[in-house]
Amino acid sequence: MRDFILAVIGFIIIILMLAAILALPKTLKAKQGSDYIYVYYKIENGKRKKYEIKFESFWQVYWRCWVKVLAGFVNMTIPL
Repeated sequence: MRDFILAVIGFIIIILMLAAILALPKTLKAKQGSDYIYVYYKIENGKRKKYEIKFESFWQVYWRCWVKVLAGFVNMTIPL
């Protein structure tokens, strides 16, 4: 039984990593020089505001996307 639970958890992690890869084109702007730009939006005062964060490596952006996808998954599966 423990092996089955570990397999399910591993499968979910793999799916979330693939989802983060699919989310990258929406959040990653074209590479400018040596910087990767992470783009995200926040709603403030009823208006959508665009923010950009510069990172030095692709993996920093990838893990940021992965955390975003993981947070969305947790919000869908565990209602508050």
